[in-house]
Amino acid sequence: MNQQLEPSAARAYDDEIDLMELVVIVWRARWLLMAVTVLVIIIAAAYVQSKPSVYHLEAQVSHPNSFQEAELGVLTLNPTEDDLYLPQEVFATTQRELVSRATQREFVLWVNQRLVKGQQPMVFDWFANTLKVEAEVRGKAATGVYLVSLVCVDEERCSGLVNDYVDFVHDKARQALVSDMLEFLASKSQRLVGSIDLLRENHKLVVADKLVVLDTQIEIAREVGWATPVVEVLASDKKVPRYYAGYRLLESVRAQLLLQLESDAHISGLRGLQQRLESFESAKRRISGIGGDVSVLNIVDYAYPTNVPVSSNKKLILAVAALLGGMLGLIAVFISHSIKSYRKTTVAV
Repeated sequence: MNQQLEPSAARAYDDEIDLMELVVIVWRARWLLMAVTVLVIIIAAAYVQSKPSVYHLEAQVSHPNSFQEAELGVLTLNPTEDDLYLPQEVFATTQRELVSRATQREFVLWVNQRLVKGQQPMVFDWFANTLKVEAEVRGKAATGVYLVSLVCVDEERCSGLVNDYVDFVHDKARQALVSDMLEFLASKSQRLVGSIDLLRENHKLVVADKLVVLDTQIEIAREVGWATPVVEVLASDKKVPRYYAGYRLLESVRAQLLLQLESDAHISGLRGLQQRLESFESAKRRISGIGGDVSVLNIVDYAYPTNVPVSSNKKLILAVAALLGGMLGLIAVFISHSIKSYRKTTVAV
Protein backbone atom coordinates (compact mmCIF):
# COMPACT_ATOMS: atom_id res chain seq x y z
CA MET A 1 0.00 0.00 0.00
CA ASN A 2 1.40 3.38 -1.03
CA GLN A 3 2.11 5.76 1.79
CA GLN A 4 0.66 9.20 1.40
CA LEU A 5 2.79 12.24 2.26
CA GLU A 6 1.80 14.44 5.11
CA PRO A 7 0.42 17.85 4.02
CA SER A 8 3.42 19.69 5.51
CA ALA A 9 5.88 17.39 3.76
CA ALA A 10 4.04 17.86 0.48
CA ARG A 11 4.27 21.65 0.81
CA ALA A 12 8.00 21.42 1.57
CA TYR A 13 8.51 19.25 -1.49
CA ASP A 14 6.63 21.71 -3.66
CA ASP A 15 8.77 24.61 -2.37
CA GLU A 16 12.05 22.98 -3.42
CA ILE A 17 13.76 24.54 -6.51
CA ASP A 18 14.55 22.12 -9.29
CA LEU A 19 17.65 23.49 -11.08
CA MET A 20 17.12 21.27 -14.08
CA GLU A 21 13.60 22.61 -14.43
CA LEU A 22 14.97 26.17 -14.32
CA VAL A 23 17.55 25.34 -16.98
CA VAL A 24 14.85 23.83 -19.14
CA ILE A 25 12.67 26.93 -18.69
CA VAL A 26 15.54 29.23 -19.65
CA TRP A 27 16.49 27.07 -22.62
CA ARG A 28 12.99 27.03 -23.98
CA ALA A 29 12.82 30.82 -23.73
CA ARG A 30 16.41 31.41 -24.83
CA TRP A 31 15.34 33.63 -27.71
CA LEU A 32 13.51 35.93 -25.35
CA LEU A 33 16.59 36.06 -23.10
CA MET A 34 18.84 36.86 -26.04
CA ALA A 35 16.42 39.45 -27.42
CA VAL A 36 16.22 41.36 -24.12
CA THR A 37 20.01 41.22 -23.64
CA VAL A 38 20.71 42.41 -27.18
CA LEU A 39 18.12 45.18 -26.82
CA VAL A 40 19.77 46.51 -23.66
CA ILE A 41 23.23 46.33 -25.30
CA ILE A 42 21.93 48.23 -28.34
CA ILE A 43 20.42 50.94 -26.11
CA ALA A 44 23.71 51.23 -24.18
CA ALA A 45 25.72 51.39 -27.41
CA ALA A 46 23.46 54.10 -28.78
CA TYR A 47 23.88 56.09 -25.55
CA VAL A 48 27.67 55.75 -25.64
CA GLN A 49 27.77 56.70 -29.30
CA SER A 50 25.57 59.77 -28.81
CA LYS A 51 27.55 61.00 -25.83
CA PRO A 52 30.29 63.46 -26.97
CA SER A 53 33.90 62.81 -26.07
CA VAL A 54 35.21 64.75 -23.08
CA TYR A 55 38.81 65.97 -22.87
CA HIS A 56 40.96 66.93 -19.89
CA LEU A 57 43.35 69.84 -20.54
CA GLU A 58 45.96 70.66 -17.94
CA ALA A 59 48.70 73.26 -17.44
CA GLN A 60 51.35 73.08 -14.72
CA VAL A 61 52.70 76.03 -12.74
CA SER A 62 55.08 76.21 -9.80
CA HIS A 63 57.11 78.50 -7.59
CA PRO A 64 59.56 80.70 -9.56
CA ASN A 65 62.84 78.94 -10.34
CA SER A 66 66.23 80.20 -9.15
CA PHE A 67 66.77 82.53 -12.11
CA GLN A 68 63.28 83.99 -11.79
CA GLU A 69 63.81 84.39 -8.04
CA ALA A 70 66.95 86.39 -8.75
CA GLU A 71 64.99 88.67 -11.08
CA LEU A 72 62.30 89.08 -8.43
CA GLY A 73 64.98 89.83 -5.84
CA VAL A 74 66.33 92.67 -7.98
CA LEU A 75 62.83 93.96 -8.66
CA THR A 76 61.55 93.89 -5.08
CA LEU A 77 64.70 95.19 -3.37
CA ASN A 78 64.01 98.08 -1.04
CA PRO A 79 66.83 100.66 -1.38
CA THR A 80 67.04 101.43 2.33
CA GLU A 81 65.48 98.52 4.20
CA ASP A 82 64.75 94.82 3.73
CA ASP A 83 63.14 93.36 0.61
CA LEU A 84 59.71 94.73 -0.18
CA TYR A 85 58.41 91.25 -1.02
CA LEU A 86 59.98 87.83 -0.75
CA PRO A 87 59.54 85.49 -3.78
CA GLN A 88 57.51 83.14 -1.56
CA GLU A 89 55.11 85.96 -0.72
CA VAL A 90 54.78 86.88 -4.38
CA PHE A 91 53.95 83.29 -5.39
CA ALA A 92 51.45 82.97 -2.53
CA THR A 93 49.67 86.04 -3.89
CA THR A 94 49.65 84.47 -7.36
CA GLN A 95 48.17 81.25 -5.94
CA ARG A 96 45.33 83.23 -4.44
CA GLU A 97 44.74 84.89 -7.80
CA LEU A 98 44.49 81.46 -9.49
CA VAL A 99 41.49 80.44 -7.37
CA SER A 100 39.95 83.88 -6.96
CA ARG A 101 36.39 84.11 -8.24
CA ALA A 102 36.92 87.81 -8.95
CA THR A 103 39.91 86.98 -11.18
CA GLN A 104 37.92 84.26 -12.94
CA ARG A 105 35.08 86.69 -13.57
CA GLU A 106 37.53 89.26 -15.01
CA PHE A 107 38.98 86.55 -17.27
CA VAL A 108 35.53 85.54 -18.58
CA LEU A 109 34.77 89.19 -19.39
CA TRP A 110 38.18 89.52 -21.04
CA VAL A 111 37.54 86.42 -23.20
CA ASN A 112 34.01 87.49 -24.19
CA GLN A 113 35.26 90.93 -25.23
CA ARG A 114 37.61 89.27 -27.73
CA LEU A 115 35.12 86.88 -29.31
CA VAL A 116 34.78 86.86 -33.06
CA LYS A 117 31.29 87.42 -34.45
CA GLY A 118 29.34 84.18 -34.33
CA GLN A 119 31.25 82.62 -31.43
CA GLN A 120 29.28 81.67 -28.35
CA PRO A 121 30.09 83.69 -25.20
CA MET A 122 31.60 81.84 -22.29
CA VAL A 123 29.40 81.46 -19.21
CA PHE A 124 31.04 82.34 -15.91
CA ASP A 125 29.30 79.63 -13.88
CA TRP A 126 30.49 76.93 -16.29
CA PHE A 127 34.08 78.18 -16.21
CA ALA A 128 34.20 78.66 -12.42
CA ASN A 129 32.70 75.23 -11.72
CA THR A 130 34.78 73.39 -14.33
CA LEU A 131 38.16 75.00 -13.63
CA LYS A 132 40.29 73.07 -11.15
CA VAL A 133 43.44 74.29 -9.42
CA GLU A 134 45.02 71.51 -7.37
CA ALA A 135 48.41 70.81 -5.83
CA GLU A 136 50.17 67.85 -7.37
CA VAL A 137 50.84 65.10 -4.84
CA ARG A 138 53.11 62.10 -5.28
CA GLY A 139 52.78 59.57 -2.56
CA LYS A 140 52.08 61.64 0.52
CA ALA A 141 54.23 64.65 -0.36
CA ALA A 142 53.35 67.69 -2.46
CA THR A 143 55.66 68.30 -5.42
CA GLY A 144 55.23 72.09 -5.38
CA VAL A 145 53.53 71.96 -8.79
CA TYR A 146 49.97 73.21 -9.21
CA LEU A 147 47.69 71.75 -11.87
CA VAL A 148 45.31 74.13 -13.65
CA SER A 149 42.80 72.10 -15.66
CA LEU A 150 39.51 72.16 -17.54
CA VAL A 151 37.26 69.28 -18.65
CA CYS A 152 35.18 70.01 -21.73
CA VAL A 153 34.13 68.82 -25.18
CA ASP A 154 36.06 71.22 -27.43
CA GLU A 155 39.68 70.23 -26.88
CA GLU A 156 41.23 73.01 -28.94
CA ARG A 157 39.21 75.75 -27.28
CA CYS A 158 39.75 74.40 -23.77
CA SER A 159 43.51 74.15 -24.19
CA GLY A 160 43.52 77.78 -25.31
CA LEU A 161 41.35 78.78 -22.34
CA VAL A 162 43.65 77.07 -19.82
CA ASN A 163 46.77 78.67 -21.31
CA ASP A 164 45.10 82.08 -21.60
CA TYR A 165 43.94 81.87 -17.98
CA VAL A 166 47.43 81.02 -16.72
CA ASP A 167 48.91 83.93 -18.70
CA PHE A 168 46.08 86.23 -17.56
CA VAL A 169 46.69 85.44 -13.88
CA HIS A 170 50.44 85.78 -14.38
CA ASP A 171 50.09 89.22 -15.96
CA LYS A 172 47.58 90.38 -13.36
CA ALA A 173 49.73 89.23 -10.43
CA ARG A 174 52.79 90.86 -11.99
CA GLN A 175 50.96 94.14 -12.59
CA ALA A 176 49.59 94.08 -9.05
CA LEU A 177 53.09 93.49 -7.67
CA VAL A 178 54.60 96.34 -9.71
CA SER A 179 51.71 98.64 -8.83
CA ASP A 180 52.04 97.86 -5.11
CA MET A 181 55.79 98.48 -5.15
CA LEU A 182 55.48 101.73 -7.10
CA GLU A 183 52.77 102.92 -4.72
CA PHE A 184 54.94 102.00 -1.73
CA LEU A 185 57.99 103.79 -3.14
CA ALA A 186 55.87 106.81 -4.13
CA SER A 187 54.59 107.14 -0.57
CA LYS A 188 58.15 106.86 0.75
CA SER A 189 59.37 109.48 -1.73
CA GLN A 190 56.51 111.80 -0.84
CA ARG A 191 57.38 111.61 2.85
CA LEU A 192 61.05 112.28 2.06
CA VAL A 193 60.16 115.30 -0.08
CA GLY A 194 58.09 116.62 2.83
CA SER A 195 61.02 116.11 5.21
CA ILE A 196 63.39 117.88 2.81
CA ASP A 197 61.03 120.84 2.39
CA LEU A 198 60.58 121.08 6.17
CA LEU A 199 64.35 121.01 6.70
CA ARG A 200 64.81 123.79 4.15
CA GLU A 201 62.11 125.91 5.75
CA ASN A 202 63.67 125.49 9.19
CA HIS A 203 67.07 126.42 7.76
CA LYS A 204 65.63 129.56 6.16
CA LEU A 205 63.98 130.57 9.43
CA VAL A 206 67.24 130.16 11.34
CA VAL A 207 69.22 132.16 8.75
CA ALA A 208 66.49 134.83 8.63
CA ASP A 209 66.70 135.20 12.42
CA LYS A 210 70.47 135.62 12.15
CA LEU A 211 70.03 138.23 9.42
CA VAL A 212 67.63 140.23 11.58
CA VAL A 213 70.14 140.26 14.41
CA LEU A 214 72.99 141.12 12.03
CA ASP A 215 71.06 143.95 10.37
CA THR A 216 70.47 145.43 13.81
CA GLN A 217 74.17 145.22 14.55
CA ILE A 218 74.97 146.86 11.22
CA GLU A 219 72.64 149.76 11.94
CA ILE A 220 74.21 150.21 15.36
CA ALA A 221 77.69 150.13 13.80
CA ARG A 222 76.69 152.78 11.32
CA GLU A 223 75.27 155.09 13.96
CA VAL A 224 78.25 154.62 16.26
CA GLY A 225 80.69 154.98 13.37
CA TRP A 226 79.34 158.24 12.07
CA ALA A 227 79.25 159.72 15.55
CA THR A 228 82.89 158.76 16.29
CA PRO A 229 85.75 161.08 15.21
CA VAL A 230 87.72 159.82 12.25
CA VAL A 231 90.84 157.90 13.32
CA GLU A 232 92.77 156.66 10.33
CA VAL A 233 94.73 153.41 10.43
CA LEU A 234 96.81 151.66 7.82
CA ALA A 235 95.05 148.60 6.47
CA SER A 236 95.78 146.88 3.12
CA ASP A 237 97.70 149.89 1.91
CA LYS A 238 94.59 151.99 2.42
CA LYS A 239 93.64 154.39 5.11
CA VAL A 240 90.36 153.03 6.49
CA PRO A 241 88.37 154.40 9.43
CA ARG A 242 88.36 152.02 12.39
CA TYR A 243 84.59 151.95 12.62
CA TYR A 244 84.36 151.23 8.89
CA ALA A 245 86.52 148.10 9.27
CA GLY A 246 83.93 146.68 11.74
CA TYR A 247 81.10 147.68 9.47
CA ARG A 248 82.73 145.96 6.48
CA LEU A 249 83.15 142.76 8.55
CA LEU A 250 79.48 142.74 9.41
CA GLU A 251 78.58 143.23 5.75
CA SER A 252 80.79 140.26 4.83
CA VAL A 253 79.02 138.08 7.40
CA ARG A 254 75.67 139.21 6.02
CA ALA A 255 76.72 138.27 2.49
CA GLN A 256 77.65 134.79 3.71
CA LEU A 257 74.30 134.39 5.40
CA LEU A 258 72.53 135.40 2.19
CA LEU A 259 74.49 132.69 0.33
CA GLN A 260 73.47 130.14 2.95
CA LEU A 261 69.87 131.21 2.49
CA GLU A 262 69.96 130.27 -1.20
CA SER A 263 72.24 127.21 -0.99
CA ASP A 264 71.54 123.68 0.33
CA ALA A 265 75.19 122.99 1.08
CA HIS A 266 74.97 124.35 4.64
CA ILE A 267 71.79 122.47 5.63
CA SER A 268 72.72 119.72 8.08
CA GLY A 269 71.27 116.25 7.17
CA LEU A 270 69.85 117.41 3.85
CA ARG A 271 72.37 115.49 1.76
CA GLY A 272 71.43 112.18 3.37
CA LEU A 273 67.74 112.74 2.73
CA GLN A 274 68.44 113.66 -0.88
CA GLN A 275 70.47 110.48 -1.35
CA ARG A 276 67.62 108.37 0.05
CA LEU A 277 65.16 110.16 -2.24
CA GLU A 278 67.39 109.47 -5.25
CA SER A 279 67.61 105.78 -4.30
CA PHE A 280 63.80 105.57 -4.20
CA GLU A 281 63.51 107.31 -7.55
CA SER A 282 66.10 104.92 -8.99
CA ALA A 283 64.12 101.95 -7.64
CA LYS A 284 60.96 103.32 -9.25
CA ARG A 285 62.73 103.63 -12.60
CA ARG A 286 64.09 100.09 -12.23
CA ILE A 287 60.68 98.64 -11.42
CA SER A 288 59.00 100.52 -14.26
CA GLY A 289 61.70 99.31 -16.64
CA ILE A 290 61.87 95.59 -15.85
CA GLY A 291 58.63 95.05 -13.94
CA GLY A 292 56.77 93.90 -17.05
CA ASP A 293 59.30 91.17 -17.80
CA VAL A 294 59.81 89.39 -14.48
CA SER A 295 58.02 86.13 -13.66
CA VAL A 296 55.98 85.81 -10.49
CA LEU A 297 55.38 82.12 -11.20
CA ASN A 298 57.07 79.42 -13.25
CA ILE A 299 54.92 77.99 -16.05
CA VAL A 300 56.22 74.42 -16.13
CA ASP A 301 54.04 73.30 -19.01
CA TYR A 302 51.16 74.67 -21.02
CA ALA A 303 48.06 72.65 -21.91
CA TYR A 304 48.26 70.88 -25.29
CA PRO A 305 45.57 68.90 -27.17
CA THR A 306 46.16 65.13 -26.97
CA ASN A 307 43.13 63.85 -28.94
CA VAL A 308 42.65 61.30 -26.16
CA PRO A 309 39.19 61.60 -24.56
CA VAL A 310 38.76 60.95 -20.86
CA SER A 311 35.04 60.17 -21.00
CA SER A 312 33.55 57.00 -19.51
CA ASN A 313 35.05 53.67 -20.60
CA LYS A 314 32.89 52.44 -23.49
CA LYS A 315 33.90 48.81 -23.07
CA LEU A 316 33.00 48.87 -19.40
CA ILE A 317 29.63 50.43 -20.17
CA LEU A 318 28.86 47.76 -22.77
CA ALA A 319 29.96 44.97 -20.41
CA VAL A 320 27.70 46.29 -17.65
CA ALA A 321 24.88 46.65 -20.20
CA ALA A 322 25.34 42.99 -21.25
CA LEU A 323 25.21 41.83 -17.62
CA LEU A 324 22.16 43.97 -16.89
CA GLY A 325 20.52 42.79 -20.10
CA GLY A 326 21.06 39.17 -19.14
CA MET A 327 19.49 39.76 -15.74
CA LEU A 328 16.51 41.54 -17.27
CA GLY A 329 16.25 38.73 -19.81
CA LEU A 330 16.08 36.10 -17.05
CA ILE A 331 13.40 38.10 -15.27
CA ALA A 332 11.45 38.35 -18.52
CA VAL A 333 11.81 34.57 -19.06
CA PHE A 334 10.49 33.70 -15.60
CA ILE A 335 7.64 36.18 -15.87
CA SER A 336 6.70 34.69 -19.25
CA HIS A 337 6.83 31.17 -17.82
CA SER A 338 4.68 32.18 -14.84
CA ILE A 339 2.07 33.74 -17.13
CA LYS A 340 1.97 30.61 -19.30
CA SER A 341 1.69 28.33 -16.25
CA TYR A 342 -1.14 30.44 -14.85
CA ARG A 343 -3.02 30.30 -18.12
CA LYS A 344 -2.65 26.51 -18.32
CA THR A 345 -3.88 26.13 -14.75
CA THR A 346 -6.85 28.37 -15.47
CA VAL A 347 -7.74 26.43 -18.62
CA ALA A 348 -7.47 23.08 -16.76
CA VAL A 349 -9.77 24.25 -14.04
